[in-house]
Amino acid sequence: MLFLVCTGRMQAQFTVTETPLTEISDGQTVLVKEPTGTGVSGWSNGRYLNASATSTVVNAEYSAIYKFIKDGEKTEGENTYDVYVLQNLWNGQYLKANNSYTDAKDQAFHFTARKAEVKTKIDNNDWEDYSNAVNVGPADDVIASSWVFCSSTGKNYLGFVGNPSTMGYTDTNYWFLYGVTVNEADYVNIKFNYTLSDGATVSIHPEAVLAPHTFEIPQLDFCSNYQTEASLSESGTVAVTCDVNYPVQFLTVANKELMASDHWYTLYMRGETNNQVYTNGETAKVGAAVENPGADRLFGFERVGKTYPVQVRVYCLQEGTDRPLSVANFNNDTKASWTDGNKIFRLTPNGNGFNIQQLNGNKALDHNRGNGLLGIWTAGLGSQTNAVAAKVDLTADIDESKMYQIVYERGSAILGNYDAVAGEDGQVSQSAESRRVVTALSEDGYPYVSSLWKFHKQGDGKVKITAVNSGFYLGSVDQQHLVTTQLAQWGRSYTLDGAYGTGIFALYDETVSGDNYLNSYYNPAGGNEGHDICYWNSSIRDGGNRILINEVESIPVAISSVGYATLHLPFAVTLPAVGNVKAYVAADNGTYVTLTEIEGGVIPARTPVILTGDAGTHDFAVAYDNTDAPLSTALSGTLTKQTVGTAGEVYILAANAAGEAGMRQVTDENDRTLPANKAYLGSADGTAAVKAFSFGPATGIGNVPTAAGADEVFYDLRGRRVFYPAHGVFVKGNGQKVYIK
Repeated sequence: MLFLVCTGRMQAQFTVTETPLTEISDGQTVLVKEPTGTGVSGWSNGRYLNASATSTVVNAEYSAIYKFIKDGEKTEGENTYDVYVLQNLWNGQYLKANNSYTDAKDQAFHFTARKAEVKTKIDNNDWEDYSNAVNVGPADDVIASSWVFCSSTGKNYLGFVGNPSTMGYTDTNYWFLYGVTVNEADYVNIKFNYTLSDGATVSIHPEAVLAPHTFEIPQLDFCSNYQTEASLSESGTVAVTCDVNYPVQFLTVANKELMASDHWYTLYMRGETNNQVYTNGETAKVGAAVENPGADRLFGFERVGKTYPVQVRVYCLQEGTDRPLSVANFNNDTKASWTDGNKIFRLTPNGNGFNIQQLNGNKALDHNRGNGLLGIWTAGLGSQTNAVAAKVDLTADIDESKMYQIVYERGSAILGNYDAVAGEDGQVSQSAESRRVVTALSEDGYPYVSSLWKFHKQGDGKVKITAVNSGFYLGSVDQQHLVTTQLAQWGRSYTLDGAYGTGIFALYDETVSGDNYLNSYYNPAGGNEGHDICYWNSSIRDGGNRILINEVESIPVAISSVGYATLHLPFAVTLPAVGNVKAYVAADNGTYVTLTEIEGGVIPARTPVILTGDAGTHDFAVAYDNTDAPLSTALSGTLTKQTVGTAGEVYILAANAAGEAGMRQVTDENDRTLPANKAYLGSADGTAAVKAFSFGPATGIGNVPTAAGADEVFYDLRGRRVFYPAHGVFVKGNGQKVYIK
């Protein structure tokens, strides 16, 4: 269907600078060209990056024009670099790391643009060293005009080997940039928004069109009866509706259990009756058809989301849902099996049947390699029923307002933002990746609040996950460590995979090729000695992938043997009904710290407090419904491990040898580093070595320091007991008056 959306004719115009750019800025339009010249080892013979995902173009044209869009900053050492994404003017979309395109800017390839520098050896641990490195020796004038686009979160570059993609610095990774002035009136970026009869939606940017703006509606796989008003909105959008007619009806799956209404099919390779697919428990094989096929010859398809092309998992009734059809890779000698490997395929039409293909590429399952399945697969529809099925969203039972622990079955390891460290300002450094490592330890001695996470639903069964204490998102893997990031757009979107059975899951990042499950290496019995969490086996059957997601209703809080603890939480909690636990806010009166009990039994979020109660561990219920503002107090608190305040102006909870508690002045620089979720007193009045409580004991820091010279009983002249007498006249317990300078 062709449509003419406006009249008139203009000659398309844009002007290109004659020499490569030496500076770039946000919003600048450019042509991106692989350099040519003496000593240059290029692959494309000086062609331009363009809107195609698999090639470059020889001549400068609209499809090769990009716009630099700033989307953040990266601080490394003393330097700060702008972080960009590239938007193609022709299709209006953003360039991704695999050289495909996306409407979502947060899914684009984020990079810094630095002038190229030849380096035959680089330090892979030094981002500034490798982020502009070129591993060839082109002529000086060529390299001086070239740019390197390095990922701001990983060790890869925009480069070219056969087709554009991201790769290591040993490949062609340097580019010329030519400034472009565009007459924007000459073209329209058309976006087609499809609404399918099954409720799915999909957007397509086929190309920009020049005046007089004639366009054709792109056809979708398995779709027909396209309806449109054949006109553009002001934003260049065309709304399209169409019907779908998939070659199979999808499985009804609930918590990965097969339902009685499921649709099962016998599959015939190329539609030939002597090529029926079956399983022998290890691989999928092809043999002669049988009249009454059993469970070993019945196959079902589970749709993965509402994406296009249509993505599916393929199950054999005999193998069950915990063993979907898989291929380790798509080489010509790879056999399909029911074990490890890539188990998500896409369906594409092919004559009277369909292909089951890899997600990115043209290779499909066939029987051209003996018993292996690599090539084209067509289907004869056997025992299908009339019921319509869909994949269950495994995030349905997750409450975004609640907190959860993520516990790995291997070693009962708990996912935790364990190594997060804040500076004196309380902020966790974005650049210090070694201080943002996500790890797993046993529950014994583990900092409980640091192991709490929140899930944020992204749609299509995906979630982003934040650490409750720091608010950081689970990010990407760097040097085999999973790290967190404070920037939402760099937080990874994970799919909950529930193929193990009810209540047991894995976290799967489908944007990562190969190893893409979050895996725990923690194994207290030996082997896998590391405690790291990172991407690992691409099969959910790997034991390190298995997790439990446990909703948190209460948290344990330890009160020390002297009957005191400090606490600072980013969420509200209710005091326990047993254990004589009370919570206090504080006022700093110079010599004394006055404690005022919190009424109502609830500690609002972000209120640092001092606790009293029976020694031991107490359960504090999470007050999810409480929205009260933090209470006024002289105390401050930590949410991550943090160096606090200024030496001489910081007081921490301490007890003397007699078990009497107060706030002790900290003068040693090392003593100012506190764990997460503790409270302390920051005071400009640092004249007193100890600030006594106006009535009784304090915190649970473990080994509380002893205040020397405070082992006798003292009272002030009003008869009030003073635990840490400072300057003035006091009366000892035996009635003797003393003067302390």
